[in-house]
Amino acid sequence: MEILRKIYHKRAILIYLCIIGIICFYILSITMTGKYSLRILIENQNLEKKLDNEILELRLENAKLRKELFEIKGLEP
Repeated sequence: MEILRKIYHKRAILIYLCIIGIICFYILSITMTGKYSLRILIENQNLEKKLDNEILELRLENAKLRKELFEIKGLEP
């Protein structure tokens, strides 16, 4: 009975803690699974690295092909 009385007297604090807990859970669920989540951020960073590497490879290939073209035409690069 004493425990129930203590809980009753501190019910406002318990209600606030429950509300804060629900809000924290909601924010955490959004940041982990939402449209702008941490998972999407990491996927986008990996995609950016992949595309940067592809751009570098294509630039090197382009330079090589330009050099070949200039050599075929007889021009100096």
